[in-house]
Amino acid sequence: MRLRIMLATVGALAVGAVAVPSADSAAPTSPHLAADSFTFKSNKDLEDVAIRPGVAGASLGVLSDHENYFVEVVGRTQTGEPEFHAHWIDYAVVQEGHGSLLYGGTDTGSRDIGNGESRGGTISGGASRDLNPGDYFEMPAGEWHQIILKPGTKAFRYLVVKIRQ
Repeated sequence: MRLRIMLATVGALAVGAVAVPSADSAAPTSPHLAADSFTFKSNKDLEDVAIRPGVAGASLGVLSDHENYFVEVVGRTQTGEPEFHAHWIDYAVVQEGHGSLLYGGTDTGSRDIGNGESRGGTISGGASRDLNPGDYFEMPAGEWHQIILKPGTKAFRYLVVKIRQ
């Protein structure tokens, strides 16, 4: 139920974030502004997209891609590296596994990967929250964060809606 509420809220936010041409303007040139068809993915489908045996780190399955927002399912089989998105807000719901979210603070030793994104290094002075199935979190743009898997967790999966700020 929480997932449905989160997706409805994020969908409403995303609609407000997408530029909609007026009736007087020409047809949109971006494929991102085209109407989408109905899409359904079962929990098993999401698991198959996100958790891939033999893939180290994280697997990403983009479920929907638009100009100002996108939806992806992320599967991790090991702790992720610190990351920073200058222009993207993350709205996420944990679906499987147990971990913790380290967020805030400062990063030392990261690498710039372009477009306002940085990865790697070490977060210092951040706060931590446990993450379990059903948990929801919002990560503001411009804040360092890292997902750390709990010992014994073989797979950690979460659904993320990213909205351009």
